[in-house]
Amino acid sequence: MLLAHLKTVLCHVPSPLSQVDDISVFLPVSLADGRVRAHQNGINIVIETDFSLKLTYDCEAGVLLQIPSTYHSSPRGFCGNYNDDVSDELPSGGKRLEDATAAWVETKDNTSCETGCGSSACPGPDEPNNPKAKKACKIIRAKRGPFTGCHSTVTPTPHYDACVRQEL
Repeated sequence: MLLAHLKTVLCHVPSPLSQVDDISVFLPVSLADGRVRAHQNGINIVIETDFSLKLTYDCEAGVLLQIPSTYHSSPRGFCGNYNDDVSDELPSGGKRLEDATAAWVETKDNTSCETGCGSSACPGPDEPNNPKAKKACKIIRAKRGPFTGCHSTVTPTPHYDACVRQEL
């Protein structure tokens, strides 16, 4: 899903139909007087904007987001902030993955969820004993996966370990 110029674009695979603001359309489509365009290129769904944002989805699990250098230091999130300083990549100035993800914890029905592993370091994943978790989480470390572009900025190991622990 991409929200650009107040248009929401949803692409459903393998359906040839996509949705724009809850209206079914066939690709290619041009929206907002040409400021947002969506088309299929091979197995990829490509969404482009007039401000040079390009989102490519391979209809499996690979996502590539490209933005121009004019957005240097503007993005936020787990792929970093695009300022060439690897020491400040985690959101909210956190120093640990747990600090960054704590802001996303939701409580329901007066229950709470602890983040991290308390005062001690979190244990590494027990991969040999959990092949299902290893398979489910391997996309995080995949050399040709959707997070490959992030690996040079944010090491995937803590994210992978947390994923495997969650799958246990």
